[in-house]
Amino acid sequence: MDLIEQRNLQAYDKIYDTIIFRKNIQKVGSPVLTKDTTIWSSPPRTKGSKKTNDLAKYGTEKVEIVQEMRTENGSWYQIKTGSKMLGWVKKDVIRIKTL
Repeated sequence: MDLIEQRNLQAYDKIYDTIIFRKNIQKVGSPVLTKDTTIWSSPPRTKGSKKTNDLAKYGTEKVEIVQEMRTENGSWYQIKTGSKMLGWVKKDVIRIKTL
């Protein structure tokens, strides 16, 4: 135990990222398809996270942004199209449309 504490090895025991904030939002955007467009069930390294789809499949179709989350690993949007919830994508793969 002394060795673990001396070398701060308990830091490697961490399983999930900490969620810094999560808030509901209502915005519309379009995908930026030149980046990693993986859709996740929840942001990577959070509990229950798994790859579910790829945003590139939807082309440049507009999407609704319903939540924003920041974790230790970055910023994320939860998106949907029509009534279908797609999941979570990196914030930088969505270009917000302004009216």
